[in-house]
Amino acid sequence: MTFDAVIRSARIRNSRLLSFFGPAALLFALFPLFGPSNYTIHLLIMVMMYTVLAGAWNILGGYTGQFSVGHASFFGIAGYTMGIMTHHGISGPVPGAVLGIALACALACVIGVCTMRLRGIFFALTTLSLAEILRKLALYRDDLTGGPLGLSVVISGMSKVEYYYIIFAMMCLMFTALWLFERSRFGLLCMAVRENDDAALSMGVNTAAVKVRATVVSAFFTAVAGAFYAAYIGVLEPDAVFSANLSIKIIILAILGGSGSLIGPLLGVLIVVVPEELINAYFGGQFAGISGIAYGIILIVTILLKPSGVRSFLAFAIPHKRD
Repeated sequence: MTFDAVIRSARIRNSRLLSFFGPAALLFALFPLFGPSNYTIHLLIMVMMYTVLAGAWNILGGYTGQFSVGHASFFGIAGYTMGIMTHHGISGPVPGAVLGIALACALACVIGVCTMRLRGIFFALTTLSLAEILRKLALYRDDLTGGPLGLSVVISGMSKVEYYYIIFAMMCLMFTALWLFERSRFGLLCMAVRENDDAALSMGVNTAAVKVRATVVSAFFTAVAGAFYAAYIGVLEPDAVFSANLSIKIIILAILGGSGSLIGPLLGVLIVVVPEELINAYFGGQFAGISGIAYGIILIVTILLKPSGVRSFLAFAIPHKRD
């Protein structure tokens, strides 16, 4: 393929991405003006929050190839920091959220440095162990975290519509960051590390530094979602925010939609989170495990038939860089 053909292909892809994300963003922005029910607003808030989480994991797992199974660590750290500071009257929610995000990024930097030479299952087990350590600490330090009973976070004067637009802004920021990331030198280095770590190293790429930076960027967006969750839900429980189930769910969303792609996180969330929330709302505890069984089956079928995820079905309209 000639250079002109590559440039022409990139321009076509950019125009198609804009034609998809532009109307989608406009629809999300105007939706509350149509007077939807509180539950519909809640459903879309959860869709956008999980889209941010899946997009955050996508940076590290999809683009860099570092398969993290402990993203709940960064989610919980930010949430509990903001929750503790608000609950104990140390500060307001915004300073608490900023500190929580900073702590999550610092933790990611430490973890990135300590695990920069680990690959595959060894990196995955290390991140999983970190989340479990933090979960145990949150369970037994009940003087700070409320222990197994949870921590109440009360923020008065906020409506669902205000929370809606906050998470909408976060989602737009995440997609903009991913779009710039794909086209940046750093993004190309991450993809080089994903494709062949040794080859990238032999070409002079500082693979260790790339992995650390990708871990910190991924943790930043995960922590943003964690701080939002604490403020919106109002209750923090160790078994919810630090659980392996949360980390695995984030991975499923990213892989199912199409890891290493811009549109993948949103597609995965629409397929998994929307049916799950509807089942939980209409059937309650009667079919508590049916949603997990359903998206487990969907994941298996998708991996067997379309390993690149659901986004491959839309390659004709929104091509991926590899397409």
